[in-house]
Amino acid sequence: MSNIKTSGNNKNYWWLPLLSGVIFIIFGLWFLMIPLDSFATFTTIFGFIILISGISEIYFAIVNRKIILDFQSFLWGGIFNLILGFILILNPGIIIVAISIMISFWLILKGGELVKKATDLKKSGDKSWSRPMFFGILLFVIALILIWHPQIIGITIALWTSFAFISLGIFRIYLAFRIRKS
Repeated sequence: MSNIKTSGNNKNYWWLPLLSGVIFIIFGLWFLMIPLDSFATFTTIFGFIILISGISEIYFAIVNRKIILDFQSFLWGGIFNLILGFILILNPGIIIVAISIMISFWLILKGGELVKKATDLKKSGDKSWSRPMFFGILLFVIALILIWHPQIIGITIALWTSFAFISLGIFRIYLAFRIRKS
């Protein structure tokens, strides 16, 4: 990264990565300050993107139905995107619930595996059975918490997104000053 090569014309636009870096940091801080609201907004924006994608796929399929051999797959894909986009726009919290249910189910399965392993170890006389039992029960408890409070997933996702945006913003600002300096 120490040798950033730019032409004379590109050097004049050093402020573009600076601007995008500042924007990324602002969005990252916004996600950090109000994680659930920002996650819902992010999901709604994502819903609009999927909705627009669905509309364009449906349009593409209809307009090109005579020249595309399998235009039905484009049409059905567009319809699916259209429906999913509407669902996300009208109910952005559904993503948090869906992710929480999937993770909770997985944690319950893994917890069950550990409890089974612990009981097998105990039956065989192995004295190290208590650790897998402890972690198996812990996974069950975490799964129950996620089922009762799915917003925990939303907060976690929003916080990691926040850190990613802030990191990207810092890098873009660094890049802008490297370009300006070169």
